Amino acid sequence: MADRSKYIECYEHFVEVVLVRNMTDDMVKSLKHDGCDDIEKLGMMDSSSVGRLKLINNSGAEVPLNNSDKQLLRVVLLFFTLEDKADVYNHATFMALTAKDWQDFNRAQRLAARSTGTSGSSSTTGSTTGTPAPSASGSSFKPVDSFKRGIKRDTSAFPTLNDENNQDQWHQDMQVQACAQGVDNVLDATYTPASTKETELFAEKNKFV
Repeated sequence: MADRSKYIECYEHFVEVVLVRNMTDDMVKSLKHDGCDDIEKLGMMDSSSVGRLKLINNSGAEVPLNNSDKQLLRVVLLFFTLEDKADVYNHATFMALTAKDWQDFNRAQRLAARSTGTSGSSSTTGSTTGTPAPSASGSSFKPVDSFKRGIKRDTSAFPTLNDENNQDQWHQDMQVQACAQGVDNVLDATYTPASTKETELFAEKNKFV
């Protein structure tokens, strides 16, 4: 998709149809202010550049983009990271994306995180919301196996600390990526595995991070 007009068309489709946002809202204004106005430029952004996004308000002053929109954009970056870019940048494939596809992607990330045992895995009822519990005959089930078979994880998506003055932003970006990739308890100094299976899972997560 070398034609820039198609990159722009895909960008507008992604914003309006997939994200269900308006081309005049603050998030889009901040991207344009940063020079991002097509899908290729959006896909080339990183978490640090998202953290620096600003826009011009009604008074003509430059102000930071709100944190909720920044977090949304970081999930968008995760989408670009985990999806096959050769497919994502295909014009016909991209224009076929819908809001439901985006919702399904977000739901898959949440379910993948749950399947690793990061929440609700020790429920006494034997079931958790959105995650089927293993049957009695499946007593050999190990959360670590689900982690290995889960979503495609990418260590390159984690931010690099290049400036000690940016530690707060770096830590926030690390948390966002860790949550999205189902390894957030590795960053939790208070977390202690409650069982042998959870200990094995935690060790595997530490290998990844």
